[in-house]
Amino acid sequence: MLRLAHLSDLHFGRVPPRIADRLLEAVSRLEPDLTVITGDMTQRSRSSQWRMARDFVDRLPGPVICVPGNHDAPLENVARRLLSPWRRYRRYIALDVAPTTRMKGVRVVGANSASRVEWQRGRLDPGDMARACKALADPPREDLRVLAMHHPLEQLPDDPKAPLRDAADHARRLAEAGAEVVLCGHMHTWRAMPILDGRMLQIQAGTSLSLRTRGEENDFNLLTLSPGRVEIERHAVGEGGEDFLRLSGMAFAKRGGRWVEIEGKRPLGAAAASAEA
Repeated sequence: MLRLAHLSDLHFGRVPPRIADRLLEAVSRLEPDLTVITGDMTQRSRSSQWRMARDFVDRLPGPVICVPGNHDAPLENVARRLLSPWRRYRRYIALDVAPTTRMKGVRVVGANSASRVEWQRGRLDPGDMARACKALADPPREDLRVLAMHHPLEQLPDDPKAPLRDAADHARRLAEAGAEVVLCGHMHTWRAMPILDGRMLQIQAGTSLSLRTRGEENDFNLLTLSPGRVEIERHAVGEGGEDFLRLSGMAFAKRGGRWVEIEGKRPLGAAAASAEA
C-alpha cells in the first residue's frame, strides 16, 4: 500500500502570498510515501519562478517526482522554446522529464505531454510514447501501474481546452502496455473517473497554488494505492482561504479488468463539519 500526494499546476509566478507554506504544511502532516507533481511548475518558465519551484520541491517531505507542463517551456523566447524547451526544467528540477519509480507494489511512470511547438495543446511524441509503454510493460506484472502526465487522456465534451493530440489512440496503447491509473492536471478542475470503458482510472487535480482556480478551490489529492484498489482524498483550501482541509473522498476497485466506483464522493473531516453546520 502506497500513500501518494498528487499536486499539479503550481504556477509559481502567479501564486497568492502564504499559500505555498500552507500547502507544504498540509502535505507534511500527511507524511506521504511519494509526492507526484503533474506539471506547470511555473507561470512563464522564468529563472526567478524556477527558483521558487525548486525551493518548494526541496521542502516537500520524502521522495518527489515531477513531469513538465505546457507553462514550463518558455513562451516569450521562441528560439529557446524550439531548441531547448526543458533547459531550465532540467537545471532546477530534474534532468529526467519522464521519471519512473517503484515503491510498495506501485510503479509510477512519468510521461512528458507538453509540446515545444504548441502552446497549450498537449502531445506525446513517438519517442515519449515508446519510453512510457516500455516502462509500463516492464515486470513485475503484479505492480499497480500509474502514469503521471500533465494533460488528461480523456476530457468531457464541455471542457474548454483542446484535447491532447491523438488522445484516444494514446489511451488505448498505454492501457495495452499496462497503465491502470492516470494522474494529470492542466484543466484547473478536480475530477476522478474511469476512462476507456473503465480500463483506466483518471485522477485529475485542480491547481494546487495558482490564482487561476476556475471557480474551484486550490487543491491536491492524497491517494492510497494498492493493486486493484484506489482511495482518493481531495484536500482543498477551506473557508478563510489559507488552510488545506480534507474536503471529500471516494474509492474505486478493479473488477473484471474494469475500474468501478465502490464508495461515492463524500464529505470528510473538518470540511464536512463546516458543511453540515
